[in-house]
Amino acid sequence: MNYFLLSAKSIHSYLFVFYLIKKCGIAGDRLAIVFFDANSSADLLMDFPVDDVKIYFKSEAYSKETYRNVKSVTVSSLQPNNAEAIVRCVGSGYFSYENILIRITDDEVDRWQKSYCQTGKLVEDKSMLIDGNVVSVLNRVSRFLCLYQPWGKALQKMLGKKLDIVNVLVDANKFSDVEVETCYYEKIQPSVRSQLEKSRALRVMLFTKPKPSGPTFSYLFSFLLLLLTKSDALRSSVRYIEIYYWAPSFFRHPLHALLVFCINLFSKFSGLNVKTIKLSGMPPTLYYSFLSSCHVLIAQDRGGLGAINEFFKSGGKVAVNSNSLNYQVFSGLEGLKFISSGKKTNLLFYSIMSFKEDDFEAWSERSKEAKEFFKKHDAVAKKEFLKIYT
Repeated sequence: MNYFLLSAKSIHSYLFVFYLIKKCGIAGDRLAIVFFDANSSADLLMDFPVDDVKIYFKSEAYSKETYRNVKSVTVSSLQPNNAEAIVRCVGSGYFSYENILIRITDDEVDRWQKSYCQTGKLVEDKSMLIDGNVVSVLNRVSRFLCLYQPWGKALQKMLGKKLDIVNVLVDANKFSDVEVETCYYEKIQPSVRSQLEKSRALRVMLFTKPKPSGPTFSYLFSFLLLLLTKSDALRSSVRYIEIYYWAPSFFRHPLHALLVFCINLFSKFSGLNVKTIKLSGMPPTLYYSFLSSCHVLIAQDRGGLGAINEFFKSGGKVAVNSNSLNYQVFSGLEGLKFISSGKKTNLLFYSIMSFKEDDFEAWSERSKEAKEFFKKHDAVAKKEFLKIYT
C-alpha cells in the first residue's frame, strides 16, 4: 500500500493525489491518506472525490493497524508539524525512512538555503521553520520529488549526500471536480478568450499570487519609469494597458497609493491610457478564468509554478526575471518560450512591445505548443509515478 502522510490544511496535498489518480492512472485502491491533523472529514478543506482511496484521521495516524504492507509513504512539503509525525511513526516502527518520498516545494528549500548560507550546514532555526525533527528527517531521508534544477541540486549541496531525486515536472490538476474542470476548459476559457479578442486593452498581470509589498512596488515603479522615458514607443504598440497587481491595503502602505496616483497622472500626460487594478483572493474557477484573460504574466522570482504553467497553456506571454530561481526552472525546461531580462523596466517593456494587434493568431499557436510541451512532460511523470505507486 502507498500511504500519504498529509496535512488537511494544505489544498496542494489533495490535488496531488487527485492528479496521480486522474492524470497518471494510479488505482485509488492502492493509495491511502493519513491526515495527521484532522479529527474527521469535517476538518477537510474539501470532500475527497475518489471513493476507492482509504482515508485515516488523527486518531488512527499513530496506530500500527493503519499501516499494512507499506510500500511507500509520500509527504507533501517538510515542516515541523509533519516532521514530528514522521519521526513519531518511524520511531513506533510503522514504516522506515527508506519508505519515505518527500514532495519538496520551493518555499522550504528557499528557507533552508538562507539558513545554510549563514551556518554552512542545516541546523535548528525556528525563524526558518527548521526544528530538530526537520533536521533529523533530512539527515535520514534520501528520496525527494522535485525538479533537479534548481531544487534537487541545492538539496544535495545542503545535505552533503547523494540523493534519489524524482526529477519530473508535476503539472497537477487545478480542479478537484472533473465536471468543473471540463466546464472550465470547454466552455469558460474559450468564452473568456473570445471576449478578450474583442477588447483593445493589453492586460498585464504582476505575479500569480500576493507577494510582499517590495516586489510589487518595484515593478509598479519600473512601469512609472517606462511612462516617463518610453511612452512614445508604448503608445505605438498599444493604446490601452491594464496593470493587475496584488497589494496590501493602501491604508497600511500609502506609498502604493502614491505610486498608483503617479502612474495615473503621467499616463494622462503621455497620451497612453493606463488603468491599474488591485486584485484580491478568488475561488479557483474565477481565478483561472481571470488568469486566462491576461495577455502578459510577469512571473514572481520564485514559486507559483502551477499557475504559471497554466498561463503558458492558455497562450499568454510569460516574462521572467533572469536573476531569479524561476528563470532557472524554466530555462532548464527546453522547449518553453518566454521573455527574460535582468532589469524590471526592460522586462515590462519587452513584454508589452512584443504583443501586436494580430497576436491572437499567434496566441493560439503558442497555446498549442505549450500544451504539447506539458503533454510530453506528463507522459514522463506518469511513467515515474507508475513505478512508484503500483
